[in-house]
Amino acid sequence: MGSTTKWKRTSVILAVLSALTRSGGVLAQSPTVTLGQNTTVVGIRDSFGLEEFLGIPYAQPPLGNLRYAAPSPVLLNASSVVNATAYGPVCVQDPTYFDVSQMSEDCLSINVIRPPGLNSTAQLPVMVWIFGGSFIEGGSPLYPAGGLVARSILLNMPVIYVSFNYRLNSFGFLASSELADAAQNGTAALNAGLYDIQAALLWVQQNIASFGGDPEKVCPITRAFGESAGAISIGSLLVAGGGQAVQKLGLFRAAIMESGAPSGHPVPPPEYLNPRYELFATAAGCGSGLANSSALACLRSASTAVLYNATIYALTQRITPGPSLSLPFARVVDGYFHNTQASQQVRSEAVATVPLLMGNNLDEGTIFASTAVTNASELPLVIERKADPPTVKVCDLLELYPDDPSLGSPYAPINVSLSYRFFPPLTTNQFKRFAAMLGDSIFQAGRRLLLDAYIAKNQSYPAWNYLFVQNTPGANPAKGVYHASEIPFVYGGYAFNNATTIEGQTSLFMLDAWITFANTMSPNGPNRTCSFIDYQEKVDCSHIPDNLTPLSSPYMAYIW
Repeated sequence: MGSTTKWKRTSVILAVLSALTRSGGVLAQSPTVTLGQNTTVVGIRDSFGLEEFLGIPYAQPPLGNLRYAAPSPVLLNASSVVNATAYGPVCVQDPTYFDVSQMSEDCLSINVIRPPGLNSTAQLPVMVWIFGGSFIEGGSPLYPAGGLVARSILLNMPVIYVSFNYRLNSFGFLASSELADAAQNGTAALNAGLYDIQAALLWVQQNIASFGGDPEKVCPITRAFGESAGAISIGSLLVAGGGQAVQKLGLFRAAIMESGAPSGHPVPPPEYLNPRYELFATAAGCGSGLANSSALACLRSASTAVLYNATIYALTQRITPGPSLSLPFARVVDGYFHNTQASQQVRSEAVATVPLLMGNNLDEGTIFASTAVTNASELPLVIERKADPPTVKVCDLLELYPDDPSLGSPYAPINVSLSYRFFPPLTTNQFKRFAAMLGDSIFQAGRRLLLDAYIAKNQSYPAWNYLFVQNTPGANPAKGVYHASEIPFVYGGYAFNNATTIEGQTSLFMLDAWITFANTMSPNGPNRTCSFIDYQEKVDCSHIPDNLTPLSSPYMAYIW
């Protein structure tokens, strides 16, 4: 069946749902769900008739002594009513990255979007979205999922969609020797943001059946399913507790990881972050975080505004010594999620075994590469600032990425001439080289390391791999298929307005594959014109539109 016909059927379904909503019939009533001891959650219906339960607290507000601590379960009062008709505020962050209108430390809320008319016996698969943003930005309201849920209904593979907020930047990933000591005695937590993610997944296990979901059919997505930092977080869960936490806690049965892996960024010991902690504490008026033993107490008593300003200041300061490839506020060795470097955990095969669907975009590094490097002599200096010099052989690295524009590099945007480059002179190749290095080191290498270790450890669960190569309409061609550009396709951003275009067909392909994976733990369906293939088979599968050049590389299934 052609994509145009599929889109017409989708339109009819959504139109019927919308008409029922407006008619004042059963669908127009506010949906409700009962949790725990007679707690009523009241939601809303969207314009398509889907039922949304938004802004439900999954943990207590992380304020006072709960600031910089693992989340505490929310206490539901018997016979109480939870108004779940609007998204809760996002966690505190710099609003210049995303257009967020409401921010608060009281941000640990979860959202459930489901097909209409479900009861607690429906047992639908659950897709949990974990957003990305380098652990410093993002929020669940930024990713509307009505199109995804509607598409699942059309496919006769209905799913429930869940998203949530987790603490970011200094509020979720502050680290130092002082915090490590406090974590040892149980009064604080390293990687608090990761504990938020785990708590949200536990909330799903405990409550999703009331919404009609099956707690044994949870698939997180990053970017579970999730993207970028969200995918990295899924990776941290896969290695948590020596690789045993996912199965022991029953967090999820399969995972989709878009552009992220546990070893994508360094995971240093907490004392490595002492200089940034001291800088942050001083900016917050709490003196030296190392010399003042009451710095943590001071930070916990400070206002949100003071900590926000200190966070913004700390984010703008380069800390030396240390590679800037490390994220400013991110994961550290904590003894639970990471008992050592993530790459070492993966190599030791201490990884939970669940079906995996992983992939990257063709040009992951372009939005992170500096456009100011215009000659080959400058590039080694930039590399030394970006990576840890003792572990990087700069000369060997440069040989792998030749300084010849005619040869290009692994970064290869489609049909891009030198006139589209960000910078003069037009003959330079440094941006392409640098982008390729960053994309390979941060994204591609971690994915392949995880999949190789995963396949070596188990033969019971499959793993699939993809490479996304579809350009984004209107984007600067020099960016190529850049990091996070797949997200609108996954959410149906092009499918419902442009179903007959290459973009629309690509979006439908991804929607169908992701939904099928959540239902069957395989992305392949009976009507798939191009199938994903098992990672360990090392066979190519190309699904290429007429205006793109076919690519070939082992381990890949290509999405357009």
